[in-house]
Amino acid sequence: MRKCAVCGSSFERYAGLDPVYIENPKKYGRKIKVKSELLNPEEYSCPVCYSADRDRMIVLFIKKLREAFGTTAPSVKFLEVAPSAALKRYLYKEWGESFLYTADLYMDNVDFKVDIQNMEEIPDQTFDFIVCSHVLEHVKDDQKAMGELNRVLKDAGLGILLVPINLFQEQTDEEWGLSEEENWRRFGQGDHVRAYNKLDYVARLEANGFCVLELNKNYFDKDDYEANAFNDTATLYLVHKNPDIYSSLEEIADKFKETHLNDTYLYKNVEEGVCNYWIDLCRHENDQLQIWGWAYFREHDSRKTKLKLHLAGRSIQRTFAFDLRYRQDVCQLFGESCGFSGIDILKDVSISDMEGGKVSLRLYNEGSCYTIPLSVERIEENEPDCNIDLL
Repeated sequence: MRKCAVCGSSFERYAGLDPVYIENPKKYGRKIKVKSELLNPEEYSCPVCYSADRDRMIVLFIKKLREAFGTTAPSVKFLEVAPSAALKRYLYKEWGESFLYTADLYMDNVDFKVDIQNMEEIPDQTFDFIVCSHVLEHVKDDQKAMGELNRVLKDAGLGILLVPINLFQEQTDEEWGLSEEENWRRFGQGDHVRAYNKLDYVARLEANGFCVLELNKNYFDKDDYEANAFNDTATLYLVHKNPDIYSSLEEIADKFKETHLNDTYLYKNVEEGVCNYWIDLCRHENDQLQIWGWAYFREHDSRKTKLKLHLAGRSIQRTFAFDLRYRQDVCQLFGESCGFSGIDILKDVSISDMEGGKVSLRLYNEGSCYTIPLSVERIEENEPDCNIDLL
């Protein structure tokens, strides 16, 4: 009996890989023998949530992280590159929509429409956890992309970087600009531009500042391999930047928890007051004001809350209206009756409008108004990070 790690459904078998991925390489003359490290073509995708085997393996590790925090809900900021629908749904449910960010150059409805070879709009050390699964084999300069992923990952962060690995591939084969037919022949798929050798893939990650840990059947439970129909060779490539923190494979989850305890949810105004809130981030950078957090009214349905951002600068006053999003993750932690709402603001605001002014959020609900004064972290290009209190 199989049991999907992503959706929890049980059934006899997973669905097999689309035959086109088996037939086309042969059709276009691919001669190299193939033994996939992770991909199981016989039982590839969940018939319920459609998760691929790589999605299920990623979730198994993320579950270990989540279990380490127990009932505490950490504000771990995720980036998923080229998001998988099944994995995205899981992360929304377990970690909260306000902490999951997505990036892709071609997909719609992502937070960052970027080429991962140049993610200049994302500041250094933004994310606690990065998932980049089966993307690097598509880009022209994979090492430049690896360097960018390293740049946006926090020093105490973790990442999962997966590519197709053929264990019979003696050396990495790559070339940009070939025909689709030639890509099928050389690399095994029409939109791939390289086929990785395992050792070379690890070496490239290390050359771009990552420490690489290989999580396989010696790390995961045997029953998990059986339930998710993994190959015996299935391996998850976990990367980090700090060997002083992540020195032991067995302690990864606990160490990750220790380095993120200061980011866990805390109540503010829990004793008195009509509104409880927590602001995760309030930052001004590159003429953009970024604010993330949550809030709820004690006596009202928070899903009816309206939010206004108020800027009172020296020479100008500006007000912007926003809708709040229902925060299912926080409700699960503190009780459905709380009706938490997510604050998620990304607004173009010039430095002149910010100069010498005060910034506040005003929440309105059924005649009640609550003002949250904000202290804004201001980051200027080519200068070290500094905190500017605009209260």
